[in-house]
This record gives sequence, structure tokens and C-alpha cells, in this order.
Amino acid sequence: MEVFKADNVHEAVTLAKRFRQLGRYDWFRGQNREWELISSFLRLDEPNQDKAIERMRRFMNWLQITPALKHLLQNRDAAFAVAQHYGFPTNYIDFTVDPKVAAFFATDSKSDNDDACILCLSIPDLKAFWKDIPHQDQYPPPDFIDIDVSNLW
Repeated sequence: MEVFKADNVHEAVTLAKRFRQLGRYDWFRGQNREWELISSFLRLDEPNQDKAIERMRRFMNWLQITPALKHLLQNRDAAFAVAQHYGFPTNYIDFTVDPKVAAFFATDSKSDNDDACILCLSIPDLKAFWKDIPHQDQYPPPDFIDIDVSNLW
């Protein structure tokens, strides 16, 4: 893993854009701290995971009975993307193809952003890495989902 330090968010975005143009990285994720890359659901303790599952069940039922939203159930990933957008913990980890969007999430906080970061991901590199993991057959490979959920507002 390489680490590049930027003096400010503009410099970080410029660097990430350059990496994208060079084909070095495909996806980007902004974090306002350099914390472990783990889903919001897995950050919860077991009692809160149980609550999150029940809350998600109610949300999915609501989609089912709301005619204007029922179409989301045709694509499970879209339904989870909408839920995650509104703060539901999920096992999905958001990335974007736009470094500026990643920069927004890295800096959209009232806390001090000295440790803000933009994670850069190469999908081909991650797929190759996954194939070389010992006992990788015991773990499901990551899914790379490209979703456009329009009109979230």
C-alpha cells in the first residue's frame, strides 16, 4: 500500500484525478479519518446489528407497500444503496469514480480533518490480490457493484 500526503484537499483531488487518468486507480473513497475499511454494519456490536437488521426489514417492507418506491425491490443492490444513503448500516462500502465526490466525504465533517484521506482502489489489482489469498475459497470474493440510484433527494 502506498501513501501519498497532500497539503490540502485540492492537491489531494488533483493527485487522485491524475491517478484516474493514468488508469492507476478506478474507484475512490473519502474518509474524514484514516480508519479501518469496514462496513458500517460490521462496526456495530451484536445487539446493534440485531437492531439494524430489524430496521432494514421494516424499511424493505415499507418499500414493498409504497408504490413509488416498490421498483427499488427489483434490484437488491439499489434498495440497499438507498437505505445506506439515508444512514442505514449495511455491508456495502461506498466508493465513487469521481475524486471530487470522495473529497467531499473526506472533508464533510465538523471535526478536525487533519487525518482526512481519499482511498484509491484499483479493481483489477484487488481481483488479482483476492485470487492469491490462501484459502480464498472459504471467503466470498468482493462484489464490485456500479449503481446509479437517481433522485435520492
